[in-house]
Amino acid sequence: MLFTLPSQGRVKSIKASLLLGERFGERSKCIASKREALYFVNSEPEFIHYLPVSSKESQFINEQTIVANRLQCDRNPAQQELADWIRFSSKDAEKYRDGLTTASMEIEGFSGWVVRNFYSKDNVMKKDFRKKGLDKIKQEVLKYSNIVLKYSNIVLKYPNIVLKYPNIVLKYPNIVLKYLNIVLKYPNIVLKYPNIVLKYPNIVLKYPNIVLKYSNIVLKYLNIS
Repeated sequence: MLFTLPSQGRVKSIKASLLLGERFGERSKCIASKREALYFVNSEPEFIHYLPVSSKESQFINEQTIVANRLQCDRNPAQQELADWIRFSSKDAEKYRDGLTTASMEIEGFSGWVVRNFYSKDNVMKKDFRKKGLDKIKQEVLKYSNIVLKYSNIVLKYPNIVLKYPNIVLKYPNIVLKYLNIVLKYPNIVLKYPNIVLKYPNIVLKYPNIVLKYSNIVLKYLNIS
């Protein structure tokens, strides 16, 4: 696994042994804070390589991430698997309670309404859908670097949250740190009503359906701006 971390002092005791170092003609020195290095390395230093965000190696990884996703978009079996996991309609999201919903993909407002009501698995296989997905990946490549730089404490504690909900980490890092259980159970509520989560987390946990269906009442009578 490859991580880009803030440059906070050199950790000379960690030896880089990935092919990446050889590809660039030399073994790159590891750059990270001691605490971060110890967390990631654990007992397998040979599998860890730290790269500063501004390095040419890190830029190479960003470029190859886009290339890898482009190749995946061109693979029909992979695209079909994605189609099987997307819950386009609110009915399917409520029925299965798994997979990818429009809220978890942060397709909101009018666009979200259109997707929930007019999209199906067949759309996932079309060229236009694949292109939009790849464009989204290009944006996320830049966002992940920002997350590591700004919120390395969240990356260290909850790497899976960063992978699943990068925009929640960027927009509401305090909610991730204070109310992780809500982020895991109700990411759509966090995205739509962050103020309710911050002020009344117990209401969100006990009555999530009320918050979603009658948010205007909750906002009005709890005096949430």
